[in-house]
Amino acid sequence: MAGIALNNDPIYRHARPVAQRLAWELGLGANVAVRRGAELFYLLNVEGQLAQKSFSLMGQHNPLHATAMGKGLLLGLAPEQRRELLGPEPLHGFTAHTITTFEALDADLARIASRGYSTEIEELALGRACIAAPVRDHTGAVVAAISLSGALSAIALDEREADLGRTIVEAADSVSVGLGYLGPVHTPVREVR
Repeated sequence: MAGIALNNDPIYRHARPVAQRLAWELGLGANVAVRRGAELFYLLNVEGQLAQKSFSLMGQHNPLHATAMGKGLLLGLAPEQRRELLGPEPLHGFTAHTITTFEALDADLARIASRGYSTEIEELALGRACIAAPVRDHTGAVVAAISLSGALSAIALDEREADLGRTIVEAADSVSVGLGYLGPVHTPVREVR
């Protein structure tokens, strides 16, 4: 029954081949998640040869503020909505690197919005890193996030962030196009005479 439900989910259907290709080509973990309340919910995870785990993340939950995918999902909310959703400060710290204030979270989300992807280096778990991008539907709303994750040494964000950032944004764009997203709508500027 769960398999039938997943296969009928448009996000899962469009993201699955993209995540599988990323995991195979890069050897990293490729993940897809959606927001369920104040948490992210894993729809899909594919482990590459450099990121093998003995368990599946599918169906598991993680916090939004401490994960790259979660931060991508938070882009779809206004600051007031984020505060209401995540509750009072300090936000729960999982490691010394976790963002625990809304001021720091808002600053990080502004950087994410300008470059198109989010990163997480040991914010949820020591020794792990992740890079993610938001997935949008036909209305332009953020409906999911896709990520690459792995051990610090495997993902090497300090050396590969720009390349992996382009890769994950292209992957998110591919899934978004499958969901009917055509890009931002720009209103032409009228000349005043």
